[in-house]
Amino acid sequence: MVHIAMEIEDLKKSMKSMIDKQLPIQAVFNYHFAEITAFLEFGYNQPKLNTLLGLDIKVSYFQTLYKRAKAKQAVIDKTKQSATSIAKKEKPALKIQKPDLEKKNPLSEWKLLFHDIGENLINDITDHGYDLNDVKTWISDNNIISSTQLRSHVNRVIENQSSHKKK
Repeated sequence: MVHIAMEIEDLKKSMKSMIDKQLPIQAVFNYHFAEITAFLEFGYNQPKLNTLLGLDIKVSYFQTLYKRAKAKQAVIDKTKQSATSIAKKEKPALKIQKPDLEKKNPLSEWKLLFHDIGENLINDITDHGYDLNDVKTWISDNNIISSTQLRSHVNRVIENQSSHKKK
């Protein structure tokens, strides 16, 4: 039990130090999410952990901060999982013709644009000869703020591209 108490003291010092450095408390919870979760899994409940950490916040606020950190971690894990599964998939013969586009712009770079950008949208963009730099230009020139707006813009570009080829 002494070992766990020391770890709680270490966590307490680290969290207080970060808060003293004017970091947002949500950022502190996000950073220490794994440690907080470990204590919860060990058997501490959130009200008790809040008391032991001595952060001088209400239990309901502690619970909200933890819930947000958990949601953020889930998005990070999902993004990592998605990137891993895409890397493991075999590429069809059609994709072999354009390996440079995929090597230059892995999924993680696309996810920096919009966290929810879909593989189908990325494939549509690259299949029509566009790359990440083209998309960045579209985003800034057209004030695109979501992957849904990007999809609409890509559809228009592809449609215009197709109509010009027919003429």
